Amino acid sequence: MKHYLIPGKKILLLLTGICGLSSYKYHSQELADHWPKPVSHATAEIKNPDNRLRIYLTFDDGPHAGTLEIKNILEKENVPASFFEVGYQYTWNPEYKKIGEELKANPLFRVYNHTFSHALHNHYASFYKQPEKVWEDILKNKEVLGIQSNICRLPGNNVWVTPQFHRKGTKQVMPTVEYLENQTNAYITGWNVEWHFNAATHKVPYVATLLKDINEELQTKRKFPNDIVILAHDFMFSQPENAQKLDSLIVYLKNRGDVDFKLIEEHPSLKPAVEAAQYERQIAALTPKK
Repeated sequence: MKHYLIPGKKILLLLTGICGLSSYKYHSQELADHWPKPVSHATAEIKNPDNRLRIYLTFDDGPHAGTLEIKNILEKENVPASFFEVGYQYTWNPEYKKIGEELKANPLFRVYNHTFSHALHNHYASFYKQPEKVWEDILKNKEVLGIQSNICRLPGNNVWVTPQFHRKGTKQVMPTVEYLENQTNAYITGWNVEWHFNAATHKVPYVATLLKDINEELQTKRKFPNDIVILAHDFMFSQPENAQKLDSLIVYLKNRGDVDFKLIEEHPSLKPAVEAAQYERQIAALTPKK
């Protein structure tokens, strides 16, 4: 890893290696200078007094073989994460179901709804033409996963329908969003930054690529200026060298000293929903069991 100076800029050249930026573990202070502190904007309604950055690690489309790799890394680093799971994965593979149950049993993690069929197995156009069927798919998944949370994520669309934030997504999904908005117990969350996967090489891009995307997102004017929801997919991390990049990302962010890892239900856009869920749990605890 070497530094080259160009007038007005310092560029970090990444040399090829099997683990990408695994060297973050040893050079995190050196690399910290290349990623600015989180910024606050006067127009934001939600402000973070101590200016800390809140990172929400979210993983879609599990359970999967890659879910186990993710789980092991997060447990080792003692970092929470949110998993948006697909009920179909539970029903056709007993090993995947076992992994999903292990996630639910671990207090570090939360399992949320990502529809049962994942948009009729990626047939998005057909899926979103039938809003009632989408809602049925969400309810079916909630039952199959055995979860209480009403937080879900729609496949293939960056939609937010929460008490504090709305983003309707693409034109394709708008009829479904309008339908779901009338379901008072539905909360939909999207993401700010996606960690992409190179389908041609079957590799996860370097950590520096994701950090650059996060930095660019932090520079934009947003309602929640210090909250970054990262979307990744479970299958991305089934190979050890790709899983190592996840570990490198977490270690680097932890070593910065100004990052808090949060569950999606702690996002400020969902605060009223969380308070309602806490109230329901308190009532349930006080209600005598039959």
